Amino acid sequence: MLETAQTEPHHSERGPVICRACENPDARVFLELGEVPTNSMVLLDTREQAISYPKGRLTLAFCDSCGFIFNPDFDPALVDYSQSYESSQAFSPRFNEFAARLAKSLADEYDLAGKTVVEIGCGGGDFLQQVELQGIGKGIGVDPAADPGKRVEDATTSLSFIREFFSEEHGALNPDFLCCRHTLEHIPDPAQFVRTVRRSLGESSSVPVFFEVPDTLRVLKEAAFWDVYYEHCSYFTPESMAALFEQEGFTDIRTELDFDDQYLLLHCMPVQAGERDEGDREYVRQLADEVEAFSEKYRRHIDGWSKFIGEAADAGKRVVVWGGGSKGVAFVNSVPGGDRVDFIVDINPAKQEKFAAGTGHRIAGPDALRSAVPDVVLVMNPIYEDEIADTLRSMNIHAEVRSV
Repeated sequence: MLETAQTEPHHSERGPVICRACENPDARVFLELGEVPTNSMVLLDTREQAISYPKGRLTLAFCDSCGFIFNPDFDPALVDYSQSYESSQAFSPRFNEFAARLAKSLADEYDLAGKTVVEIGCGGGDFLQQVELQGIGKGIGVDPAADPGKRVEDATTSLSFIREFFSEEHGALNPDFLCCRHTLEHIPDPAQFVRTVRRSLGESSSVPVFFEVPDTLRVLKEAAFWDVYYEHCSYFTPESMAALFEQEGFTDIRTELDFDDQYLLLHCMPVQAGERDEGDREYVRQLADEVEAFSEKYRRHIDGWSKFIGEAADAGKRVVVWGGGSKGVAFVNSVPGGDRVDFIVDINPAKQEKFAAGTGHRIAGPDALRSAVPDVVLVMNPIYEDEIADTLRSMNIHAEVRSV
């Protein structure tokens, strides 16, 4: 039997901590989730490696001044963003459609034809490739795990990659447009990071800036425990993210939701930094209500899935999880009885025949379902349910498909 890591969420009696966005000294810990794997996207070659993978303490704190949510116990030294960290979603047609639409929208709005685009945290360069197809002049990805070998066939040669963490000195790249997608939530000191981005652009800059992160308000409302994991040490709502960027010297801030309202998109322009404008903080009081209710909803949700998996397994049904990324790994690590999930399915070839950190679940490609036919397929992101159901039908597999 697998050694499933199980967390028991509970309110904390710890004293206040310092907010890492606005430096309010009275942020409060509201949930302690125990020890979890410190990487959910790492590629592990053996089950033994996966089960013994390092763990870190996952805690959530809330700032009732700016609304920022963060893990005060996060230790960046425990997180490995080397090239064994695989986060690409580019093997999904549904995700590629979103990325292509977003790239075209940004290229049109900011007139990027022939311009220089810099992406912070570019990963394998999937999004830069989408922007490149819109006719930019040059694309530069800055990421310590950047892998120029992961290129789509129809991309041109206008892309380059710098295997470094972004710093103020990268302003010398002279971007016409700066973007950063699904990176800020991994930064333990977001104020310092956004400040670095602002300084890299220079005092008189007019470079448009675009950031994208998961929307935390959805996580709170849905008690989406599979979206809470160690690498995500910073959590934003539209209002708290806008407050942070305004605080660090940006203006013309616009936020929107996309990808079935799972992603928070922020557009802004740099201005000379001045006094912090607290603005209307009514949203913080409303967010506090969601935070207060989250712990109990979290527990009920985990208990519900534990019961579902247990009853299915007791009835002799094979249960698989579809999604070998962070959501799937967080799910099997969080749900008591998650060891009764047979294996994890993922369409990304880089993940196949690897093992999930913490539990040691094998990650297999869809073809594995032909010989190990499932009775239940748990879809880790409902936006992919139709895509997955189509794949199962094409394989003549008639399993129950249920989204978390």
